[in-house]
Amino acid sequence: MSGAAAAQTCPMGQLLCGTSHCAAIGTVCCASVGHEEVSCPGGTVCKADGTCGSTCMAGQTTTIATCGGDTCGCSAPCAHHKDCESTCCTTAGYCAPLCVCQNQGQLFLSCDKTGLGYGGLAVKGCSAAPGDRAPSPLALFAIAVALAALALRSGRARRGSRPSVTRPAPR
Repeated sequence: MSGAAAAQTCPMGQLLCGTSHCAAIGTVCCASVGHEEVSCPGGTVCKADGTCGSTCMAGQTTTIATCGGDTCGCSAPCAHHKDCESTCCTTAGYCAPLCVCQNQGQLFLSCDKTGLGYGGLAVKGCSAAPGDRAPSPLALFAIAVALAALALRSGRARRGSRPSVTRPAPR
């Protein structure tokens, strides 16, 4: 929201929104939908009812992180770190910049930094950090070959050390 402007001038860092209001640079002035008293976060759109909406694809939502120089934008839904290009899935269920999962900031939904902030999901399993990759197919193949060789050697050693069986003499 922005305050009334005096004589159609705005303070430094703000631009005229409509005929008598100012909006911070980087926000969207809602005068075009009849609400010059409203400005929405960048990356969103003004709705006729004076609220802000997202221009994101279906399933995405507008978010902003408090780290990494993030700006208001669309985030995809996620359930695991691997679902995100950044390898950072948050407890809100949306992808975030990696700095959020490195505990350097939080993710805010609807680009509202006054609301509840979310951190990264806990790392589960053997992964040391978000973004760790699974072993390559070549590495898995090498492990399989090494295990097979070990099993062969172990099997030969057991066969060579078996006690001999003596059969009773016929009567």
